Amino acid sequence: MRENLEKNALLEIEGLTKRFSGLVALSDVNLQVFKGEMLGLIGPNGSGKTTLFNVISGSLHPNGGRITFNGHNITGLPSYKVCKLGVARTFQIPQPFPDMPVIENIRVARLFGRSKNARSDLDDPENVCKLVGLDAKRDVVARSLTVSDKKRLEVGRALATSPTLLLFDEFAAGLTAQESKWATEFVKTLRDSYGITIIWTEHVMRVIMSTVDRVAVLDHGVKIAEGTPQEIVKSEHVLAVYFGRNKS
Repeated sequence: MRENLEKNALLEIEGLTKRFSGLVALSDVNLQVFKGEMLGLIGPNGSGKTTLFNVISGSLHPNGGRITFNGHNITGLPSYKVCKLGVARTFQIPQPFPDMPVIENIRVARLFGRSKNARSDLDDPENVCKLVGLDAKRDVVARSLTVSDKKRLEVGRALATSPTLLLFDEFAAGLTAQESKWATEFVKTLRDSYGITIIWTEHVMRVIMSTVDRVAVLDHGVKIAEGTPQEIVKSEHVLAVYFGRNKS
């Protein structure tokens, strides 16, 4: 883990619970994320990872618990207010405006970001377009992009809001090995060069384990483990959840 992480949590989740009728998607989840950290969030399908992202970002309201971001209680705030405070997220399936060009998608996203008084290197949509490698396709309509380029645009739209915290949902899913390598280096650049704190949920374990500082594991909405990647890969409990191995 990086030694320069600040002691105070940028994001603090306390007792977070989310239910859908009789289904408990998140159960009393506690988690801290520190400024400058890259946290991996893993777990089997249906473990609650995307639900947690949806609750943090304001797409869903929790049934219990508290979320504090950068000193603000954001529990239950609508997504546009959470975004204005500096939290952005991507979606596993990119959701651009399909009939708008790349650059206009990014410009629209900028309107929903932090106040322009909070200056950032990401304020200029043209810079964002170059950063995600789409400058040559700035005038191409989003529906015409490849899967890989749609992923890049999805990140570009999130970056255009000038986030302090960025939630990556399955960024490497559907990418080739070479594209996944680019994704890994790109996320590192966002943290190291732009100071963005990252939470990254991913099923491609080689990507997560080779990149993040710390890992939290969810199973059926419960946080079952937390530690460095080296600690997590040795956890019998985590191995049992993923591979059905006997924990004894």
